Amino acid sequence: MQNIVLTGATGFIGQHLATAVLNSDHRLNILSRRQKGEFSGFETKGAKISICELSSKSILKLMTKNCDTVIHLAGTTKTLTEKEMFEVNVEYTKNLLDVCDGRNIHFVYISSQAAAGPAIDPEKPVKESDPPNPLTWYGKSKLKAEEEVINWGKKNNNKFTIIRPPSVFGPGEKDIFSCFKLMNKNLSFSIGYKEKRISVIYVKDLVSAIMHLVENVEPSGKTYFASSDHHYSWEELFSAIAGSMNKKRYLKLKLPEISAVPVAVFSEAMSKITKKPALLNSQKIIEMKQDFWVCSNALLKSTGWTPQYSLDEAMKETANWYKNNNWI
Repeated sequence: MQNIVLTGATGFIGQHLATAVLNSDHRLNILSRRQKGEFSGFETKGAKISICELSSKSILKLMTKNCDTVIHLAGTTKTLTEKEMFEVNVEYTKNLLDVCDGRNIHFVYISSQAAAGPAIDPEKPVKESDPPNPLTWYGKSKLKAEEEVINWGKKNNNKFTIIRPPSVFGPGEKDIFSCFKLMNKNLSFSIGYKEKRISVIYVKDLVSAIMHLVENVEPSGKTYFASSDHHYSWEELFSAIAGSMNKKRYLKLKLPEISAVPVAVFSEAMSKITKKPALLNSQKIIEMKQDFWVCSNALLKSTGWTPQYSLDEAMKETANWYKNNNWI
């Protein structure tokens, strides 16, 4: 049994991970900026909820007292400015690292494939040993946070693990969910006329990978991509979504990449008024233009982990959750 501190438990991945930690009989302390309704279920199962700002080192040190493992999942994927992105994803990570310094704590950082950048060839997925090439504010901030973790590890016996998932989908997810909404209207959608391929991972497989590295692998300062065994074209992903929703026929829309630019410009202009980050912005277009967001899970599998869900099984579970919860 471990005493585990988790940040980001209110998010899509975090809620699944918190459930898995509690089901594994570990003690769980959730660090959150504010109280959330979903915490009541976690508290019923024995979780401790600690309300604190990740900017306050003195409180963080108190909240992480006697912990064995910190899983740092909290962060942001969308901000109005690059400065804000780095503040949330880098500075808050540094604060947590500082309070864990010299305390024999296993620091698990949930990064992103965005920190590594895309592959140049679908037959050569990005590996952990490849030089990183992040393209966006988000990717650059996650890589910078990784560097902070690595520097911390040099003083702390490399007692850290970095995990880089690609696009994550599953019950409760809101971005790839837009593809399910389109399919509900008998539509699929893609940008650009060249085939683009991406790696994905089902949230339950990602959680099992995190738990495997926490419970079964001695921390030694390694970085792992956590993905499914295969990468997919958008057409293949939509086909799996169609199958999960029993859709036999649907209209396939393909638009040139340039068509997204005016939408992004308008969305960014509105975001300056609303003070809320746009879903489609210039940063997102940079990501969408890349042909091969593919990575290799070979290193992670060498530790004894393997994904359990096929794409069809995962899409079916996800579609059923959306239906049962009236999302579609």
